[in-house]
Amino acid sequence: MLSEEQMRVEEELATLVEEVYELTAEERKLLRATRPVRDPIDVLKASLDRATLAAPPATEGI
Repeated sequence: MLSEEQMRVEEELATLVEEVYELTAEERKLLRATRPVRDPIDVLKASLDRATLAAPPATEGI
């Protein structure tokens, strides 16, 4: 699914940026806690959560 791939890429990019700036664990926590409302990671998470809730339950063995 495209959204899942986008989520993986956004999270990887965020991690790389944090590493480049050599942020401490405390700085990373603060950065994540104060992200803007329309941050791509939060938007994708919400989209994936809605898709999961709307999807019919999987039936195994059929």
